[in-house]
Amino acid sequence: MFKPSMLRHIALIICTCLFILSCDKNEGPATDFKINGVNDVMLGENGSGVLELNVELLSNNAEQVTLSIANVPPGVSQNFNRTTDKPPFTTSLYIKDDSSQAGDHIVTLTGTSATGVEHSYNFTITTLEKTCAKKASGLYYGTSLCRDGDGLVFNNFYFLSDSNDKNKLFFTWNQKPVYALINCNKNKFTIPLQDVGAFKLNGEGKLDQNYTTIDFAYTERYDNGDTITCNAFFYKK
Repeated sequence: MFKPSMLRHIALIICTCLFILSCDKNEGPATDFKINGVNDVMLGENGSGVLELNVELLSNNAEQVTLSIANVPPGVSQNFNRTTDKPPFTTSLYIKDDSSQAGDHIVTLTGTSATGVEHSYNFTITTLEKTCAKKASGLYYGTSLCRDGDGLVFNNFYFLSDSNDKNKLFFTWNQKPVYALINCNKNKFTIPLQDVGAFKLNGEGKLDQNYTTIDFAYTERYDNGDTITCNAFFYKK
């Protein structure tokens, strides 16, 4: 016969085993899930898009799932309004073309659970050729006003796009050719420092979204050290 102390020892072992089995059962398998709503996106020149994503739970156990995106092309920005949660949950992925090169770009969306279960989905972001310099080209009327009180009137003033470089917009200043570098997605441009005879010119400005007005601040830098800062405004005839 078993002594009482032995019975108590056996009972303790049985209880311990049952506790361990119970813990294993409660933990359950790792979370499994899938992501719905992944589609290709086409962005306009100044375009943006949004993917409405749904992280669906496929298992009984729910643990934290974190979303990430890779291979986004330079010049395209993206952000989630929620990057991590326990499924099921929804999130929005916002995508904006700031200054990308035109083309079809394959990017990868990945969801990763807390214990390392991972699912990835490829989709294509299509960005378009930038044509704002061409749209802004044409005949303008303009004026400028400088801090020293001087001003100019520009009648029949031409801005012309460069057929070889879609990021350039040409014009004439002080009877010298000058160019501006255009960022189509932000409707902004810069005038790099350039020699226009009596002085050097540089500046920066913006185009309106309808490409009917151009305004910029510029600086005239003279060899004697004098500088004159001015603002110019042009509207398309």
